[in-house]
Amino acid sequence: MQYVQRADRKIVGYEETEYDQNRRNSRDQGKKKFSRTMALILGVVLTLELMIMGAMLFHIDFHSADRIAMVFAFAVLYFGVVAGLTDK
Repeated sequence: MQYVQRADRKIVGYEETEYDQNRRNSRDQGKKKFSRTMALILGVVLTLELMIMGAMLFHIDFHSADRIAMVFAFAVLYFGVVAGLTDK
C-alpha cells in the first residue's frame, strides 16, 4: 500500500491498481545482477575480444611486442572489467 500526503496534512492510503503492480514487477525483473563466476567469465571473454580487436586494429604482432608491457596492460584492463561487472 502506498501513501499520499494531502494538503490538509492527513496521510491517506490507496490500494494499488493492476497497472501499478505490473509496472513494479517489470521494473524489479530488470535489476538482476551477475553472479561472481559469471562476471569473471564475462570479464575474461571481454578481455580476449578486446585483445583480438586491438591486434587487428593496430596490426600488432604479439611476438615482437614487449611481452611484459602487454601482460601488465591486459592485467589492468582485466581487473578493470571485472571490477566494473561486479560493482555492487
